[in-house]
Amino acid sequence: MVQVSVSDLAALVGGECVGDSGLQITGLGTLDSAGPQSISFLANPRYQSSLAASKAGCVLLSRANGSFAQGRPSAILCQDAYLAFAKDRKSTRLNSSHGYISYAVFCL
Repeated sequence: MVQVSVSDLAALVGGECVGDSGLQITGLGTLDSAGPQSISFLANPRYQSSLAASKAGCVLLSRANGSFAQGRPSAILCQDAYLAFAKDRKSTRLNSSHGYISYAVFCL
Protein backbone atom coordinates (compact mmCIF):
# COMPACT_ATOMS: atom_id res chain seq x y z
CA MET A 1 0.00 0.00 0.00
CA VAL A 2 1.34 3.41 -0.97
CA GLN A 3 1.56 5.98 1.83
CA VAL A 4 2.37 9.65 1.40
CA SER A 5 2.61 12.15 4.25
CA VAL A 6 0.54 15.31 4.20
CA SER A 7 3.78 17.31 4.34
CA ASP A 8 5.07 15.53 1.20
CA LEU A 9 1.79 16.22 -0.60
CA ALA A 10 1.94 19.86 0.47
CA ALA A 11 5.46 20.10 -0.94
CA LEU A 12 4.29 18.60 -4.25
CA VAL A 13 1.56 21.21 -4.63
CA GLY A 14 3.51 24.12 -3.26
CA GLY A 15 0.88 24.39 -0.56
CA GLU A 16 0.81 25.16 3.12
CA CYS A 17 0.07 22.34 5.54
CA VAL A 18 -2.36 23.07 8.36
CA GLY A 19 -2.76 20.52 11.15
CA ASP A 20 -1.08 17.10 11.29
CA SER A 21 1.65 17.24 8.63
CA GLY A 22 2.84 13.72 9.48
CA LEU A 23 -0.50 12.06 8.75
CA GLN A 24 0.02 9.23 6.26
CA ILE A 25 -2.40 9.34 3.33
CA THR A 26 -3.20 6.04 1.61
CA GLY A 27 -6.18 6.94 -0.54
CA LEU A 28 -8.30 9.59 -2.12
CA GLY A 29 -12.00 10.14 -2.40
CA THR A 30 -14.89 12.50 -2.50
CA LEU A 31 -15.79 14.45 0.60
CA ASP A 32 -18.56 11.91 1.22
CA SER A 33 -16.48 8.76 0.67
CA ALA A 34 -13.02 9.68 2.01
CA GLY A 35 -11.87 8.10 5.25
CA PRO A 36 -9.35 9.12 7.93
CA GLN A 37 -6.32 8.20 5.79
CA SER A 38 -7.72 9.69 2.57
CA ILE A 39 -7.36 13.05 0.90
CA SER A 40 -10.20 14.95 -0.72
CA PHE A 41 -10.76 18.51 -1.89
CA LEU A 42 -13.20 21.37 -1.67
CA ALA A 43 -13.25 23.55 -4.77
CA ASN A 44 -16.67 25.16 -4.32
CA PRO A 45 -17.70 26.69 -0.98
CA ARG A 46 -21.30 25.63 -1.49
CA TYR A 47 -20.18 22.12 -0.51
CA GLN A 48 -19.04 23.32 2.89
CA SER A 49 -21.72 21.18 4.57
CA SER A 50 -20.20 18.08 2.93
CA LEU A 51 -16.79 19.17 4.20
CA ALA A 52 -18.15 19.53 7.73
CA ALA A 53 -19.49 15.96 7.62
CA SER A 54 -16.46 14.50 5.83
CA LYS A 55 -14.21 11.96 7.54
CA ALA A 56 -11.30 12.80 5.19
CA GLY A 57 -7.98 12.92 7.01
CA CYS A 58 -6.75 15.71 4.75
CA VAL A 59 -8.54 18.16 2.51
CA LEU A 60 -7.07 20.32 -0.25
CA LEU A 61 -8.46 23.83 0.05
CA SER A 62 -7.90 26.96 -1.96
CA ARG A 63 -6.27 29.66 0.14
CA ALA A 64 -9.47 31.69 -0.22
CA ASN A 65 -11.28 28.88 1.65
CA GLY A 66 -8.56 28.46 4.25
CA SER A 67 -10.91 29.18 7.15
CA PHE A 68 -12.65 25.87 6.37
CA ALA A 69 -9.52 24.05 7.60
CA GLN A 70 -10.44 24.84 11.19
CA GLY A 71 -11.28 21.65 13.07
CA ARG A 72 -9.90 19.35 10.34
CA PRO A 73 -7.20 16.76 11.17
CA SER A 74 -5.11 18.27 8.36
CA ALA A 75 -5.50 20.43 5.30
CA ILE A 76 -3.34 21.74 2.49
CA LEU A 77 -3.93 25.31 1.43
CA CYS A 78 -3.03 26.01 -2.19
CA GLN A 79 -3.86 28.29 -5.08
CA ASP A 80 -6.51 26.03 -6.66
CA ALA A 81 -7.73 22.93 -4.82
CA TYR A 82 -9.29 21.33 -7.91
CA LEU A 83 -6.09 21.61 -9.94
CA ALA A 84 -4.07 20.42 -6.99
CA PHE A 85 -6.17 17.26 -6.89
CA ALA A 86 -6.24 16.58 -10.62
CA LYS A 87 -3.42 18.21 -12.62
CA ASP A 88 -1.20 15.67 -14.36
CA ARG A 89 2.27 16.98 -13.52
CA LYS A 90 3.64 15.20 -10.47
CA SER A 91 1.83 11.99 -9.65
CA THR A 92 1.47 9.69 -6.70
CA ARG A 93 -0.29 6.35 -6.68
CA LEU A 94 -2.95 6.20 -4.00
CA ASN A 95 -5.82 3.82 -3.52
CA SER A 96 -9.35 4.88 -4.39
CA SER A 97 -12.61 2.99 -4.17
CA HIS A 98 -12.02 2.10 -7.85
CA GLY A 99 -8.58 0.53 -7.32
CA TYR A 100 -5.19 2.17 -7.61
CA ILE A 101 -5.15 5.20 -9.78
CA SER A 102 -2.57 7.81 -10.63
CA TYR A 103 -3.52 11.31 -9.76
CA ALA A 104 -1.59 14.49 -9.69
CA VAL A 105 -1.21 17.16 -7.13
CA PHE A 106 0.15 20.39 -8.46
CA CYS A 107 -0.85 24.00 -7.88
CA LEU A 108 -0.27 26.68 -10.46
